Amino acid sequence: MTTSTVPTADQLAELDPDALEKLVEQAKAKRALESDLEQVEREATAKAHGKIASAIFDDAPSVWADDLGEARQPIPGGCDLLLEGVPSYFFGARGSGKSTVVDTLGWNVAMHEIGVLVLDRENGPALSRARLDDAVKFNPELDDAKLREFYDARHWPEFDKAWNPDDYADLIADRGFEVVVYDSVRELLGQLRLSSNSDDDWSELYGLLATPLIQRGITPVFLDNIGNVATERPRGTAAKLDAAPQGYRIWTRQEFTPEITGVVGIDCSRSRLGDIGREWRMTVGGGCWELPTESTENQTTTTWDLILAALSDGEEHEQGEVAETAGVTTKTVRRLVNVEHAEARKEEREPDVMRTEQAGKATTLRRRGAAGSSLIDDV
Repeated sequence: MTTSTVPTADQLAELDPDALEKLVEQAKAKRALESDLEQVEREATAKAHGKIASAIFDDAPSVWADDLGEARQPIPGGCDLLLEGVPSYFFGARGSGKSTVVDTLGWNVAMHEIGVLVLDRENGPALSRARLDDAVKFNPELDDAKLREFYDARHWPEFDKAWNPDDYADLIADRGFEVVVYDSVRELLGQLRLSSNSDDDWSELYGLLATPLIQRGITPVFLDNIGNVATERPRGTAAKLDAAPQGYRIWTRQEFTPEITGVVGIDCSRSRLGDIGREWRMTVGGGCWELPTESTENQTTTTWDLILAALSDGEEHEQGEVAETAGVTTKTVRRLVNVEHAEARKEEREPDVMRTEQAGKATTLRRRGAAGSSLIDDV
């Protein structure tokens, strides 16, 4: 009789007690071995499934969680442009005001005691500091001490594709930053030797520098140039804008320089949260650093339009009165009127005519009596 066959009752009855006991011990040993093998198999399966189960069920938030919060949660100080944990993509032509807009938002967010980090491979530290100092002079609400505590800009940082994404994001979180700005995508891709036209390369960058931040509730913000032909989207692969829940096109509505005050347009062209079509305007240049404000009147109203409206009654006004009516600062009124007065002389127009370009049409306001002269003469 072999151990691989099951004995019949008659065969068991013929066995002497010692042989029967030996057979019973063999059966017990076999059952124990089978039990051990089953346990080993269960442990091996659990180990193999453990990492997958942890990634899918333990670490990934469930739609049924009770503490998810609002899908659209504006960041304090972000002018409804920056949202908590939601990537934003600002794109526009070179010199359109991308850095100006996002830097201003960053300073204002920092004043709400929220950590902001700018990783800048586009502009040097001296230029960034000059902008910041200029903004602080213009806006007394920007406190230098608080900015030093909650705002930082690092220039020409060296990124590495070999970094562990979780290590990178943990470091950012440990330093207390809740908003991280990358200026610019073109320089960032180039430094990492990735292509702006490759979907895979963009996914690699996003997986390293964006996704791990989002998982920790940190808001990544990207700045990029527009294409040479497709000027309504960022240059290169469409995957850039596809990956971003919020996309904003930056454009120069009225020309601005360090000496001339103008207006930057900010149009939401990409949104998973219902913001497509919303528009903001920001008055900047000539020492002026105003926060972006949403345009609500036919989506085309500018600060200059507001000032013209305040002057249109033909009465004499002081600068402060015009500023209050237009909802802007006295400095803004002074600078814009100076610019318009200089342009009037340059074009040899009648000194009693003020003109502004709006949506391709010339809007002319003829000042009556001493109304305009009072405003100009006070400058």
